[in-house]
Amino acid sequence: MPYTEANYENAVIEVFRATLGYGYTYGPDIARDYAEPLYMDELLPALRRVNPKLPEPAITEAVYKLRNFEGGTVLRRNIQFMDYLQNGVSVNYFDKGEQLAALARLVDYGNLDRNTFTVANQWTITGNSEKRPDVIVFLNGLPVVVFELKSPSREETDASEAFRQLRDYMIEIPSLFIYNAFCVLSDLATSKAGTITADEDRFMEWKTKDGSYENTQYAQFDTFIEGMFDKRKFEESTEALSDRRNIIVMADEARRGQYGLDEKVDAKTGRVILGTARVIRDSLPNATYIGFTGTPISSKDRSTIEVFGNYIDIYDMTQAVEDGATRPVHYESRVIHLRLDEDILRLIDAEYDARALSICSPTRTRVSLSSTRSSLRKSLNGRRDRDRYRAMRDVDGRLSVNSRQTTMGVRGCPCPFRRVTPSVTATM
Repeated sequence: MPYTEANYENAVIEVFRATLGYGYTYGPDIARDYAEPLYMDELLPALRRVNPKLPEPAITEAVYKLRNFEGGTVLRRNIQFMDYLQNGVSVNYFDKGEQLAALARLVDYGNLDRNTFTVANQWTITGNSEKRPDVIVFLNGLPVVVFELKSPSREETDASEAFRQLRDYMIEIPSLFIYNAFCVLSDLATSKAGTITADEDRFMEWKTKDGSYENTQYAQFDTFIEGMFDKRKFEESTEALSDRRNIIVMADEARRGQYGLDEKVDAKTGRVILGTARVIRDSLPNATYIGFTGTPISSKDRSTIEVFGNYIDIYDMTQAVEDGATRPVHYESRVIHLRLDEDILRLIDAEYDARALSICSPTRTRVSLSSTRSSLRKSLNGRRDRDRYRAMRDVDGRLSVNSRQTTMGVRGCPCPFRRVTPSVTATM
């Protein structure tokens, strides 16, 4: 009997059920709104378990926020969801007439027994069209992982076809991918995981169950699933991933996101924030860290050298040009001649003169200002509307500024203002 896609789908589900202890749901058996990607029958009970001290209105608000993201692309909504998943959803509720704020946690990372892990197949979702992804992994009713499987017995389909199918899902049922942590494509021989923004070449294999070297060259699909979906992977831990000293961590664009070694407290939420550098170093305390950057930073709270150490090698522009990696760059000083409108300049100069002569006579100043603007409008009548608007706006702004300056200089008669002729050249 050929090993069909349906057989492979059942084999994947069996690994989740029998080996990892996940619950199982067959999509067509659940009465639900197909336009809703969330598994509401599991989401609400899970939120109540994870947040036992929050009242029902707070849970309701958390669900509302999960179902109603503000406008934006699927990616932007997915980024917002991932923040919810890691840090919780901000909610407000009233207690004895007092409005209180809190965080509704979506997952209990400290007590795995409070969470629900479910694998489902043939879960129908409607969007631009109706689709049924092969397998979806739900965490507390949230569809965090989507599997697309292809038959290992059909030569015309493979993991690349599964990737194209996932891309089609993102177009046809985009609401599902708001809640996506990563996607999986597999044809039995090859199993890879990647995010919704990853191209196919950025989908990667997982070749070990527990970090050992077992089965790393030709990893089977069960190794992939057990290695990535063991419930313990979801548990928050302060233990290091590895104490080995032969690990090298290379950070591209080392000037970004590689700081934050000290803990900070968010003044609004009271949440303790750890920078990326601190998290990585706590996870791999004995690793060697190498940073690559074209613009090292040296400031009070951010120093590339302080984080990564002294320079190992410097590849500068001169060497890059000599190697042919960069085209020569030449800098040349030039004088740019600006052609200013002589009519406008004369009107501005006239206004300066009028203000200088009439500082002690506000009435004459107002008459002069009015007549200058009137003369300017007449001189601009023959121009295009856009040019007239720009010229009037420019001159009106100058006259308004000069009016304020004149008021500030009234005290020292005779007038301290002198006529200033704008420069007609500029140097770059």
